[in-house]
Amino acid sequence: MLKLVVKKYGAFKILLLLGDIFSFTLGLVFSLSISASWKYKPFYNNASVDKIVIFLISSFIGIILFRYSHLYKHKVIGSKSKHLYLISRNILILFIILILLHFFIFPRDNSYYFRTQIISYVLLSYFSLIINRFIIYNIIIRYFGTWEKDHRNILVIGAGEFGGKFVEKLKKNKYAGFNLLGFIDDN
Repeated sequence: MLKLVVKKYGAFKILLLLGDIFSFTLGLVFSLSISASWKYKPFYNNASVDKIVIFLISSFIGIILFRYSHLYKHKVIGSKSKHLYLISRNILILFIILILLHFFIFPRDNSYYFRTQIISYVLLSYFSLIINRFIIYNIIIRYFGTWEKDHRNILVIGAGEFGGKFVEKLKKNKYAGFNLLGFIDDN
């Protein structure tokens, strides 16, 4: 079953998804441990079923937003500024959804207490998402290299001085994910 899922979606996407689930769960546990005065209390003293359900729904919506924004694709992950922008935008949308869920589920309860938990959830999830994705991309991928499936076959046009320098740079950066097939030249 696991091999089938990895084959269909790719190990890198599954690794990113698991990292995102971990980040949202981390935000959930710590935000429910923070009280309105920003003092830490045990998780079970501040957690109620309705709060946990709201945070779980928002985590699920967050994963869907990430999927919709193509945050599990290599092209987006390669561009760090675009990646950071998309994460920030989706977390802002998630924050608005959380506020709306709060007011629809607790229409008369305008507690500062739960709003503090929402803010802490969004902030903790945001920073843990950025840290997780940095760790996954920069450390794990750089250390283990790209997967064979991620390599792109390329042909270098021109076997002259520029083509040779390009190939040297390509060989120095073994994590680029390119597989050099050969040169195309008029000679």
